[in-house]
Amino acid sequence: MIVSVAMNARGVRQVDRTVCVVLDVLRASSTMLAMFEAGAEELYLAESPEAALDIARVDRSAHWVCGERHGLKFPGFDFGNSPIEFAEATLADRRVIFATSNGTNALRAVANAPLVLVGSPRNEVAVVRQAVREARARTCNVLFLCAGDSGGSGISLEDAFVAGMLVERMVRLNPRRVTPEDDAIAPDVLALDDSAIVAHRLFRSYFRAGPTAATPDVIRAMFAEARSGRELPAKGFAADLDYCSEIDVTTVVPRLDVRNGSLVVVAQG
Repeated sequence: MIVSVAMNARGVRQVDRTVCVVLDVLRASSTMLAMFEAGAEELYLAESPEAALDIARVDRSAHWVCGERHGLKFPGFDFGNSPIEFAEATLADRRVIFATSNGTNALRAVANAPLVLVGSPRNEVAVVRQAVREARARTCNVLFLCAGDSGGSGISLEDAFVAGMLVERMVRLNPRRVTPEDDAIAPDVLALDDSAIVAHRLFRSYFRAGPTAATPDVIRAMFAEARSGRELPAKGFAADLDYCSEIDVTTVVPRLDVRNGSLVVVAQG
């Protein structure tokens, strides 16, 4: 099983034999989890905020329209992309449409993969275990896709860090490793390609000494260096950083479904 990391959607190649885990750490991954905790059954992904409003216009009262542009709730939306917003919300009574600048586009980029999951620190253990289990059952490799920045054309520190964090979890669960060249003769053994090694070493660089188990404090220190981590407090979303830094607090793993050309995220776990 070869593990790789793409720093944004432009780095994605073939995914026909790949279980993909999409990471949009600040903040779509955690927001999706918060939506399911608020009672959403499914999340319909829109290509843009304008497209989301067009979908809902047929029967506006039957839809919750959620998401952002440039980090802020789009005009006419019911909710933005802040997971904290959904703490007191009830989404079970309407269809949910979701559009964000980077996360939903990253999901769209790998929609043809055999399986696409959504990961974050909040479901760290559950998403890694499921990705490994499904990759072995399907004889697939694993790709951690960072949603990135600038509409999916840039790199975000927080996504790359968490990709390395999940690679670390895989290494802990599968201590035996081979090189990618030996994967054909040992498909059940972990093999990290160069991109996964880069993300893994980035993650480990935040630990000067001692164990490399991530903590919320370490994640918040990383957020302080990341562009999104600096900008969100200025926009009034400082509490989101604490929420998104929590580790292994849920077993819910969002999964992407393709239905007649529409992309829908459902929850399992």
